Amino acid sequence: MKLQSIEPIVDARWGRERLWTYTQRLAEHHCVLVGDLVREVIWPASGWPVEKMRSLNGLERIGFLDGAGDTALDWVTVLQNLTGRRDLARLTFLPAAGLARLEGAERYKGARCIECVREMANRLDACYDPLCWALKDYTDCAEHNVLLTDVCASCGTKDLSIVRATSRVGCCGKCGVWMGAEAFKAESVLEASRYQVAISEALRDIVGILDDPRLAKVDGTSVMEYAAKLSFENNFAEMARAIGMPKNTLSVQLSRRTKPRIETVATLSVVSGVPVKHLIFGSTTGRRVSFRLVKEPVAKPALPEKKMRRGNLDVAAAEAELRRSVRGAKMPPLKKVAEKLGTTARSLHKHCPELAKQVSARYLSNRRTKSENRAERDCRRIFNAFATLVLAEEFPTNRRLSEFLGPVACLKHRAFYVATLKEYGLTGRGRAPAPIQLKALRQARSLLVANNLQPSIES
Repeated sequence: MKLQSIEPIVDARWGRERLWTYTQRLAEHHCVLVGDLVREVIWPASGWPVEKMRSLNGLERIGFLDGAGDTALDWVTVLQNLTGRRDLARLTFLPAAGLARLEGAERYKGARCIECVREMANRLDACYDPLCWALKDYTDCAEHNVLLTDVCASCGTKDLSIVRATSRVGCCGKCGVWMGAEAFKAESVLEASRYQVAISEALRDIVGILDDPRLAKVDGTSVMEYAAKLSFENNFAEMARAIGMPKNTLSVQLSRRTKPRIETVATLSVVSGVPVKHLIFGSTTGRRVSFRLVKEPVAKPALPEKKMRRGNLDVAAAEAELRRSVRGAKMPPLKKVAEKLGTTARSLHKHCPELAKQVSARYLSNRRTKSENRAERDCRRIFNAFATLVLAEEFPTNRRLSEFLGPVACLKHRAFYVATLKEYGLTGRGRAPAPIQLKALRQARSLLVANNLQPSIES
């Protein structure tokens, strides 16, 4: 079976589209849901095991189709065979497989720039997700200077779920509302986010050079070494501090020739001021970059300072708070009381041992009481379902009770279930011949009526 080919969006001002969006547009072009297209056409044509298709659960765990691994390569191969195209690899990070690693860099829950979605609808009469939106560190739209939106203004979901069987391009994957509607508001980028804006621009520039054939010859480790030579005078310790990486980690990566993460390449470009294109391709030639091309470096923000050491404990205040916890209606754990006082449970045990023990004992007693009440309610529900089946002369198997209560309740209180069967003489009668089973059920029903449908076994 062949699919009618559509042209991938590559040269639009918002950047090239990602492979999954191309699959969605392909489904819309054929007037089917993307889930149906995958299950009925793409998966059978791929030859992949059917068991894996069943475990996809609505395609939500389908993997990173736009990455640089085997999943992306498999999907590109299948789609190219179905559509007859030979240029779909450019919709993924496969061309950059030798440059950087993408493990942990992909965004699974989805995010979109509201302004871009609106512009696409007005100018293209179609929406798509640019490939750079698939990266976690691309948080700011470099085109409109606004933050990407990852929460639906209609249903409030924090998982836009771009990869979903019923999703449509430019719409929330859960409620289906178009994300260019007036209800969606784009949040402007703050001045303090200058570094993050620069990172987003660098990632967009990396996506922009995926078509360059020279990228196949680039080695990620060589890019790191070239950056150290170009901007840090071969001082790798200084470069590690600039990009926020431990010196030992950088040393191990260079010695083992491990490819850097894609956000590390973007960070090197930002903190050194060297454009991404010249940083990457300069590593193959070794030439220095003209000072006219170098931008103003943007320093990476420092990590937040560690919490200050706790001060001395006010014993009087601690005792007062512990007494309130002992006498109050609420029964908080000692850990919560300690957090409220700005100390630890261990410190309270040291300075106020008796009160701390009382708070802990009261909390544990309350938990034990709640657990017993919950078990009693569950056992009562099991007995009611048991009685309902017996009165209807149907054997109360574990499976039938699970249909009433769910499998968890029966497994959790199996001892009560077994004891109830034994009390009413139904042990071993589940697989007995029908006449014997019916006789046992009638005897159990008589006993239930005699007991006024009340359990006589303690839960």
